[in-house]
Amino acid sequence: FAEDKGKYFFENVIKFGSNFQESQNSSQISLFGADSAVEIPEPAVPHAEPWGDLEKLRREKEVVGVYISGHPLDTYKVEMNHFVQNRIKDLSRIQEFIGKEMSFGGVVTEVKHLESRKGKPFGKFVLEDYTDSHDFLLFGDEYLQNKHHLTPGYFLFLKGVAEKWKRKDETEYNYSFKAKVIEQLPDILEKQANSIRIDLDLEDISAKLVEDLDRLMKSNTGKNSLQFNIRDPKEKLSLPMKSRSVRVDLNQDLLDQLEKMGIREYALS
Repeated sequence: FAEDKGKYFFENVIKFGSNFQESQNSSQISLFGADSAVEIPEPAVPHAEPWGDLEKLRREKEVVGVYISGHPLDTYKVEMNHFVQNRIKDLSRIQEFIGKEMSFGGVVTEVKHLESRKGKPFGKFVLEDYTDSHDFLLFGDEYLQNKHHLTPGYFLFLKGVAEKWKRKDETEYNYSFKAKVIEQLPDILEKQANSIRIDLDLEDISAKLVEDLDRLMKSNTGKNSLQFNIRDPKEKLSLPMKSRSVRVDLNQDLLDQLEKMGIREYALS
């Protein structure tokens, strides 16, 4: 897909193959036994930077119809696991959530900016997560306030309520999700995380682990509260320990460092 003289490299390769085959078919052996085919130079392979993960996944979906090497939301697994309450597939049974708050996270795959018969603008977009995809509609002020979020490839966080309302004939109900908050999914960790609780088993605690945790927290000082939950599985006991002096900045780098240290059990709130 790298461009070479205004064309994609694969286009030049296809053209080369076609010309080469045509030359082979039309060539004849001369009276002296020499091959009269014209040599066609092979196209030089241009330098190309590797695709980023998101671009590679987008190309996979475009060509094959499914993601192969991962999912775009893998980058936001913390946000999806700790702040997103629902999955898109839950909307197939939305009747069970009437009156309840719901939240979704996903990648925008399609967008349409439309106009009603009365000339009022509204928007329609498709949000996809690991489980399914769904068409969402925005009208009036909700659309005007959030249309800048409606861009294919954007990762969004939606929070709202499930509603039911009678149809015009008042014989049956319609069900829908009404989004009250729409934000960029990458911003959710910073905006909504207030504290972290790190769960540690007593037998896993060592002097080195304590030193590493102390160093990590001091290099990520901030405004979020820090708590440890020390567990003794054998005695089935746990001891919550909230820090009064240390506050941290909850960011992706800190969480990545915890995983590198083998700490994968923590809760954000």
